[in-house]
Amino acid sequence: MIPVSNLSAHPARAIGNQGDRAGHIDSEIERVQANDANQTQLLLNGFQRAREFGEVPAIAGGQAIEESDVNRLARALGQSRYLTDLQLRGNNIGDIGASVLAEALRENRSLRTLDLHFNLIGRSGARDLASALTHNNSLSTLSLSANRLRASDAVELADALAPNDGLASLHLSSNALDCHDLAALAKALKHNNRLTHLNVWGNPLGSQNAHVLADALIHNTSLAELNLYRTGLCAIGVKTLAVGLKQNIGLRELDLGDNPIGDTAASDLAEVLLSNKHLTMLSLCNCGLGETTARALASALSLNTSLTTLNLGQNKLGSAAILVLAEALRHNSSLTEIELTECPTDDTGKQALCDALRQNTSLTSLGRLHDADYVQNPSTLDLAIQTALRRNRLAAGNQARDV
Repeated sequence: MIPVSNLSAHPARAIGNQGDRAGHIDSEIERVQANDANQTQLLLNGFQRAREFGEVPAIAGGQAIEESDVNRLARALGQSRYLTDLQLRGNNIGDIGASVLAEALRENRSLRTLDLHFNLIGRSGARDLASALTHNNSLSTLSLSANRLRASDAVELADALAPNDGLASLHLSSNALDCHDLAALAKALKHNNRLTHLNVWGNPLGSQNAHVLADALIHNTSLAELNLYRTGLCAIGVKTLAVGLKQNIGLRELDLGDNPIGDTAASDLAEVLLSNKHLTMLSLCNCGLGETTARALASALSLNTSLTTLNLGQNKLGSAAILVLAEALRHNSSLTEIELTECPTDDTGKQALCDALRQNTSLTSLGRLHDADYVQNPSTLDLAIQTALRRNRLAAGNQARDV
């Protein structure tokens, strides 16, 4: 990684000549300084690091900003009245750059979105941004994903959420936060009624403090989306979390995918679907689920009327599980998508789905539920399933147009 102090000395970060890069960034910063009313969005995403993470560069010329650029931008940002969206993804601004921007946030009242993905920000940078949030109630989205946040580095951010009345979306994915950070964020949610989206996927949070999050979900009514994908949540953690989920009335989307849950928590997940009348999306992809969980969920789906999307992809459910899910689809009219990608089934399971789709007019997608050679040689049952799903999609589109 390139230290902040050496950014300007790294020619590989430029596309085109240095004059082109400097000219573009200078003109953009000057527009912020001049309070250009037509400049509401500023995209200075760095090309090199964005490419490493599969990101598409958004800056013309693809050049990452340098330390001096951050300083000038921060000074301009403090007085800006029109800029609402600032994206600095894929730059090496580090803790020093984050601290400079944090100081600007104390004065700025126009910015709504600040994207600092992939910026080598660690504890001190996060601490300064947290401090700024106690003075700023206009920022609604903050992204600190894929930085250098380690165990307990998000505690001060969590503390800032309690008094903050502006932040609605917080992204902390792909860091190294732990159970202490989860507990701190959960305690903040118990008192914060503004945050609607919390993304912590890819952090080793574990299940140790799942009870704190469960308690927060009982009291919190604002959080609508919670992403716990690949956070090390095990069956015990899901059982604990289910206690809060059964009483929660705010959450709409919950991602528990890529966690080692297994079938032990099958009945708890089913009880969530039976008790919670507000959840519309549940992802359980690649969670080691089998027939036991499929049967429990199928039973609940026969009565659930709120869930529209269920992701069971990449689980070895087996044909017997597909049979019980197909039976549930005969009675469920709310699901529009049930993701069964990489959940192999035989012709018996496919026939059951065909039969269910004769009655079910709401389901529009089953994911990639077909054999490896489906594209080359689709079976009669594969084609029948796709035809029924296409019929439902067409009907749903017509209904939307009528509305």
